Amino acid sequence: MPRASAYRIRSISPRCLDVVRVPYLARLREIDTPAAGLAHRDVQKAARNLRRQLGLTD
Repeated sequence: MPRASAYRIRSISPRCLDVVRVPYLARLREIDTPAAGLAHRDVQKAARNLRRQLGLTD
């Protein structure tokens, strides 16, 4: 994680309930719709992990 990002997370963590880290995925920058992104395994994995961290079920 970049140093500036780590600093920001440390700075806001005491003021938030939680901080969720989302990986940078180049594919998400290249798509037009969310459905198009979910066609890729790396995006599916990141979405599953995010839902789990947020306490949501599939």
